[in-house]
Amino acid sequence: PGTSGPVVELEEFEGAIQNSGKRYGFCVILSSGVVKCTGIDSYSSMGSAQSGNSIKYDEPHTIAMIGTSLPKAQRIFVGFYSTCIILETDELYCLGAAQLSGLGSCPDGTLSCFTTDSKNFLPLKVLDSVASVANLNQHVCAVLLDGTVKCWGRNNYGQLGRESTQDSFDPLTSPTVDFGNGV
Repeated sequence: PGTSGPVVELEEFEGAIQNSGKRYGFCVILSSGVVKCTGIDSYSSMGSAQSGNSIKYDEPHTIAMIGTSLPKAQRIFVGFYSTCIILETDELYCLGAAQLSGLGSCPDGTLSCFTTDSKNFLPLKVLDSVASVANLNQHVCAVLLDGTVKCWGRNNYGQLGRESTQDSFDPLTSPTVDFGNGV
């Protein structure tokens, strides 16, 4: 059997109702509906507005707008290149590296293309009526409230469930995935 270190209680996460993580970081939704994250923030996937591929947060920080000027967070899905959050209004907001996470491409060619308040990247509204999300390496799939599934992002191995391997970076124009009857 392996050994483990001591359990550390983080007061900043007291009242957490849901969490999601990746290899070097994690985020929680607090009972207030605010999202806090800690660890390595790759490509602004946890909201940093600093340049560079990875920013290390030793202390938890709050993702801007969620639970304050936007409705409260309901569910969170942390991936390597992005973090996606379903709000209590069933709207899906994501932040992180645009093309690397399947969030689209930035007009100026940069990797993180969200409005910034100079301290944090702000989440981008992606879809309405979302029930669940799989936030994967370079693509995202969402189950909508009507039971349909939409996937977008990299498709080099056919992971978007289409008959081609063409990438699709726009969730709004991305076709639904056909799983057949009875699924």
